[in-house]
Amino acid sequence: MASPPSASLTATSPVTRLGSSRSASRSSPPSSLPVNVDPKGGPVRIGLSPRDGVRRRSYRPFTQARRGTGAARHTPVTSRHMGTNAGPRPLEQRHREALDRLEHDKDVWVATADAGGEPCLVPLSFWWDGEEVWLSTRESNPTGRNLRASGRVRLSFGDTGDVVLMGGTAREMTSGELPAGVGESFAAKGGWDPRESGPAYAYYAVRPWWVQTWRTVEELRGRDLMREGVWLL
Repeated sequence: MASPPSASLTATSPVTRLGSSRSASRSSPPSSLPVNVDPKGGPVRIGLSPRDGVRRRSYRPFTQARRGTGAARHTPVTSRHMGTNAGPRPLEQRHREALDRLEHDKDVWVATADAGGEPCLVPLSFWWDGEEVWLSTRESNPTGRNLRASGRVRLSFGDTGDVVLMGGTAREMTSGELPAGVGESFAAKGGWDPRESGPAYAYYAVRPWWVQTWRTVEELRGRDLMREGVWLL
């Protein structure tokens, strides 16, 4: 999870060479440089560099000049959920928003490993039925082989500024073994029906064993929503 930057960023644009003599610029460096206002906001200084005889143009892209003062107000770039002083969310709110993500997100990062410990991380479509997360992939893919061998899996929903992390066990079944309505609901959620892609695709029902969620550092303590298969709320 990324933290907000602690300082403003400064960018320098490409340079354009003025004249052919480097020694001339060294011998008579300018005593002052003109200052203008960049259309994007922020001061722009244009002039000859005494070191290499080039015209330089630099500005701070993440600042906004105050009117009438020439000073720059720095606006830090933050995650859409970071940088708030609201404090950690109550457990009830975290639980509600995590379930909302499980219901409405279309894709999830799926992490598995083989018997030798070789990891595999892939994004897959999913459907949450209220108790289990349903996935589908080819039986011959590393994810399919790993899920069949051990059933152990971790799922990561959302982004690094709004994490829902789940660990669980999966059971494999063919399209003909699906409970009533699962195939249709999976296809309607993701806009793709694995049953139409041939028998090579299997389904995997992940039963969560633990669930965690957090947005800020303040929420790392108390991030558990489920332990040993039981919701804490």
